[in-house]
Amino acid sequence: MSGSALLRLLCLAGFVIISFCQTALAADKECGNVWVLGQQHDQSGDFIVYIAPEAVKVVSLTNGGKMIAKGPDWRVVCFRPDDKIQWSTTLNTFQGLKSVAGGISSSGDGYSMAPKMTKVSSGVDHGVAYSKFTDLQQHFYWLADGIKTSPRAVEALCRYFSLPGTCEIILRAGQDVGRQDPKRSSVATAAKKTNAWEMSNLIRYDVSHKGNLKFETKSAKKIAYKAADFEIPKGYKSVQTLTEVLFSKSQKSDIEDFINDLGFTSTTKSKGDK
Repeated sequence: MSGSALLRLLCLAGFVIISFCQTALAADKECGNVWVLGQQHDQSGDFIVYIAPEAVKVVSLTNGGKMIAKGPDWRVVCFRPDDKIQWSTTLNTFQGLKSVAGGISSSGDGYSMAPKMTKVSSGVDHGVAYSKFTDLQQHFYWLADGIKTSPRAVEALCRYFSLPGTCEIILRAGQDVGRQDPKRSSVATAAKKTNAWEMSNLIRYDVSHKGNLKFETKSAKKIAYKAADFEIPKGYKSVQTLTEVLFSKSQKSDIEDFINDLGFTSTTKSKGDK
């Protein structure tokens, strides 16, 4: 091959590579920014949650397991990099942490939307605008108005953390425990249009404090979208239960020992489909 022909080939190869990189960068830019939340579940520990417009990823800092769900099919894939194993299922059958804890419903898939709620306040938490809602059982939810993503992404996270389904990302969830004068309560104002029975329940909320937290956001920031952050790992061995992925070998051994000490046999298996 002549020197000029080789030079033309190298130039062509360089053009192809540059075009590919530009296309990839453009695709990433079109996907917008990604919210990265540091969140804490009262029973399952600390997590880093990545939220893109059409994808979510959860990284457990407590057990090392990870979860990715993304469009267009929104299949849920849970995997463990240390052991190179994965488990997957469809979104509408995914039960997340509830399946590991043995809280699976005998009817349906155990997932349901939050009951009727009343908006009582709004604010900004770690740089994220939110609205606070409460229900008649004194449960409260801080929903992230400032995070825009697919309803399927919201569902995937609610299912993962075994929280009631909501229309927006949950920043905090728990139960209010205080009482205050209903004349000074912001809830009283929000409940004026409800009936007397609802009012008698709603005035028990004290929206000035956090109450008993089940789920909390500790930090929040935005980063540039990168498709690689939401790639499903390849070459991992498929396993039969979610428990195998969410817990390390030592953690599973401790759980089995605990159950055996109580005199029970563990049946907390959540089967995936392949």
